Amino acid sequence: MSDAPDPVRVLVVEDHALLADSLMVALSAEGYEVTRPAALDAGSVLELVRSFDPHVVLLDLYLDDEDTALPMIGPLRDLGASVVIGDRRAGPDRIGGVR
Repeated sequence: MSDAPDPVRVLVVEDHALLADSLMVALSAEGYEVTRPAALDAGSVLELVRSFDPHVVLLDLYLDDEDTALPMIGPLRDLGASVVIGDRRAGPDRIGGVR
């Protein structure tokens, strides 16, 4: 029996394939268990959260260059995931509005 802790599960929700792949490779190399949804709509993401049960969701706020991810934050947190938001247009007022 191994005394090694279970790896931290990370869900990457990012619409730029190169960035998503890079995050997944880097996190996997550090021992994290990483996956990403096949589709980036809210239903697919929430379904994967229910089955994968991630500890952390790395969420691109601007999926398809719109605020499409914003409505996902509450349901993700309701399912017990910690959400880390990536926002290339972020400023203090923008991030403050997500609290």
